Amino acid sequence: MRPPDAQQQAIAFDDPRLPARFWSKTRPPADLFDCWEWLGARDRSGYGILFWDGQSRGAYRVAYETLVASVGVGLQIDHVCRVRACVNPAHLRTLTSRENTLCGLTIPAAHAQQTHCIRGHQAWVISGGRRQCRECNRLEALRAKRWKKRYQEDPEYRAHTLARNRAARRRRAEREQM
Repeated sequence: MRPPDAQQQAIAFDDPRLPARFWSKTRPPADLFDCWEWLGARDRSGYGILFWDGQSRGAYRVAYETLVASVGVGLQIDHVCRVRACVNPAHLRTLTSRENTLCGLTIPAAHAQQTHCIRGHQAWVISGGRRQCRECNRLEALRAKRWKKRYQEDPEYRAHTLARNRAARRRRAEREQM
């Protein structure tokens, strides 16, 4: 994989700024721009971990902070190559938590990239921090208005609706008693 930024210089494998015990747990790459796979211990998510300065730390974080720069407050390290065991600083970049979430392969990222509702409508409105479809909201309001009008004007429909609701409440109470 090529580095994400052409200005970012490749860092030599076996750089002396990191100790030999770090490099002994890293697989040498076939090409200068390939991933440097961490062969040491990994956490449950697959990220390399290492005991460093008296505490357990992410191996990728140690590599980035030693070979590139310190990670600023409120920033996270993102693996551009999407390989969690990679410790090649050329494959790492710092992002905010929100940016990191949105550029990943996650459900929130997929929702952020969504341009149409599940019914194919395109017009979105943000209400209370949530995106809602204008057309779906309009159709739901129209359906509710029609139901209310029928409920108020048709006594037979009202009686049927009330009986159906009583039966549903009775069934729910019976399930809760089981």
